[in-house]
Amino acid sequence: MVYLLIGALSLPLLGMIGCLEYEHLWAGFASVFSVAFVLALYWIVVVELQDPSKSPWFVERIPKEWLEEDIDQYFKLAEEAKNGKKQG
Repeated sequence: MVYLLIGALSLPLLGMIGCLEYEHLWAGFASVFSVAFVLALYWIVVVELQDPSKSPWFVERIPKEWLEEDIDQYFKLAEEAKNGKKQG
């Protein structure tokens, strides 16, 4: 889902910057390249931070206990869901 959000915002922005009239060719190239570079960096960072357990940058740094722990049980979310349904 994040891909759609970033793509929907990035591509029109890059297109509008590319359609501007630049006085010099190198100025236009530098502008489009720098904006494309920054948008690519945003894309990479967001994709890597979206699921850190699959990222090669973070997978070795995450303790194994964190990946093996049941989150619902740890935070008692399953019990709260059951109690909430019974009360509602």
